[in-house]
Amino acid sequence: MIGDRPDEVLATLGGRDAAACWDTGHYLQGVKRLGLPRRPSPDFIRAVTHMHVHDVIDGSDHWPPTKKSNMVAEYVALAASGSPSITLEYDYLRACDSCDPGLKTLLAHLEGTKNLLREWAKREVCVTGFDASAGAKESGAL
Repeated sequence: MIGDRPDEVLATLGGRDAAACWDTGHYLQGVKRLGLPRRPSPDFIRAVTHMHVHDVIDGSDHWPPTKKSNMVAEYVALAASGSPSITLEYDYLRACDSCDPGLKTLLAHLEGTKNLLREWAKREVCVTGFDASAGAKESGAL
């Protein structure tokens, strides 16, 4: 399938004035399953204009990001210089400890997640000079 690897996305774009969407959870899966580098190339990061943000926990995809989502935080910070738009993968059953969190709890959690994303976007992260062969671990485990 085309699109699992940033180099494939860039090749598909072919230098055209087009942009890429970075799906953080799927990228994390690619790090573990496909041996992708912990960080994609600076060329890919510069092509990103949209992010689909979610985490991977214990091999399970589509978890809302939390304070423990270290790699997701790094990815948001890396892409932030390009001011990407962001959609948030949000399954309320995975977000709250309760099976039925109630509207106030759910809204409070969403507000907290929004604040995390804003905090992460303000972090300064060097896009160049990274070790592309860095080991692969799941987001919450780093």
